[in-house]
Amino acid sequence: MGMKRDHIKKALKFADVNFLKEKDDYLYEKHLGNWFEGGFQLSGGQWQKIALARTYYKKASLYFLDEPSSALEVNDEMEIFKIFSKNENKIGIFITHRVKIAKQAEKIIVINQGEIVNVGIHQYLYANCKLYKDLLLKEQELDIFELTKNNVS
Repeated sequence: MGMKRDHIKKALKFADVNFLKEKDDYLYEKHLGNWFEGGFQLSGGQWQKIALARTYYKKASLYFLDEPSSALEVNDEMEIFKIFSKNENKIGIFITHRVKIAKQAEKIIVINQGEIVNVGIHQYLYANCKLYKDLLLKEQELDIFELTKNNVS
């Protein structure tokens, strides 16, 4: 049980599941979800971190993540992609609408309405794919809007 517990702990640490920590250790027996009597309800971002920890725990050679960071804070989102990207000898397929995240990939496939529009790395796509460049510029506009909105509040 000790090795298994260590692997679970490593997976929880990997996904930054600190909300299940108490006195420097994880609450392994905690019931998650309000459908259990006495269960602890999680936020969308917390459930997403649990899912990422489970993915890491599996030690698969291929992982497929569809918008894995949609409910995460921006800093958590970037960290998750950096950590998953460091998994050598593994294949990771990420589906994301965030160019900021996609540009970290070794290969980016731009898809529009089910059709492959272009394939390449960030610099190539920025120079040669109008859709990719437009998405990046729109994302940057939204980021600036959010910053100014938060600074005004």
